[in-house]
Amino acid sequence: MANLVKSKRIGIIASISVCILAFLAYSFNGRNNENKQFYYWSPELELSKSDFMRTEPMFKLNSYSAEIVMRYSYEKDHSGKYKVTPVVDRYKSFMRTGHYSEEILSHEKYHANICSYIANKMNKILIDTIFNSEREFFNFLDYYKVKTRELFDKYDMETNHGRNLEMQKYWEHKIDSLLMN
Repeated sequence: MANLVKSKRIGIIASISVCILAFLAYSFNGRNNENKQFYYWSPELELSKSDFMRTEPMFKLNSYSAEIVMRYSYEKDHSGKYKVTPVVDRYKSFMRTGHYSEEILSHEKYHANICSYIANKMNKILIDTIFNSEREFFNFLDYYKVKTRELFDKYDMETNHGRNLEMQKYWEHKIDSLLMN
């Protein structure tokens, strides 16, 4: 009888613990992006200062005012087809203290939009592609990560990290045009 009471108590405590954990998980991840590390990017979205959660680098190794860190998320469906989606990594993105401006947000947004363009390009190829192994898919993904980095570097060089406003407008138009195709 004592063992039965003890096991019922353990069961009740375990049930309450599961409920509390489920509530906490929902509270931090279910309703908004405020505490989330990652969220899916779409060109219709806008960046905000709260998307740059990393503490700025201690040593100034570069002259960047901000850096949005993007990733590619992927899913594989039941037929073996992959789909790639750009993701913002808020915990790795930073903005230097005192450097906030709409121009910087716009420049960083277009980095995210470059990722959307590359993801669209990958997804068009992925529609007709079946990989023989996960390694083949990861090689494909790695190739496009390099292409993304190359396009980021060209964008930053030609716009001087958004400081050259004329070139910044040119690149915004160029990226918007690429996203329409």
